[in-house]
Amino acid sequence: GRGTGWLGDYADESEKTYLGGITLTAPESMGFLKGATLYGAIVNGLNGKNSGNMTESDLTQYYVGATIPTPLTGLSVGACYDYRANGTYTTPGASSYANATSVYLSYQATEKLKLNNRVEYATGTKGTFFNNADAIRHNDEVVADTFTVDYSLWANVVTRAEFRVDHYLDGNPGAYGLNGNGLDNNAFSLALNVIYKF
Repeated sequence: GRGTGWLGDYADESEKTYLGGITLTAPESMGFLKGATLYGAIVNGLNGKNSGNMTESDLTQYYVGATIPTPLTGLSVGACYDYRANGTYTTPGASSYANATSVYLSYQATEKLKLNNRVEYATGTKGTFFNNADAIRHNDEVVADTFTVDYSLWANVVTRAEFRVDHYLDGNPGAYGLNGNGLDNNAFSLALNVIYKF
């Protein structure tokens, strides 16, 4: 049933989320495009509110993406687009949105070494990515670049080094900013992952 807690009201347990997706893969008859893939997905459900002045509304997310091999052995390109519609933030009854577009390159340099670079551009209703306290700010707008090096050290194990740069385009990232101090328009991160694949 519906309840009230420190996060505010939440959705009925009877509310359902629906999702669906499709993947199409190009056959061998398409030459160098063999193996190209096209993805599409949609998710729809009720987004519970997380503060007393928010109203509940359906949240719908759409995704479409494609990965395409190139005539250059080992090199593929890709692009994807995500869109989130509806949902509400601090103004009761006000709808919100967020979307992101990404393009990326992937190069299998050797059997064990793979290089990837992804550039993303995202926009959203004010407060989507950052604190909403600054009433004069425009909608949130961010660009990011991520460079990744994958290396297979052992069977079923991938080691990955990743360097990422995020840049807030509005010039005022709000109370938290990109580094949590309200001052920075840029954030830099370096990560190392060790992944075991079952």
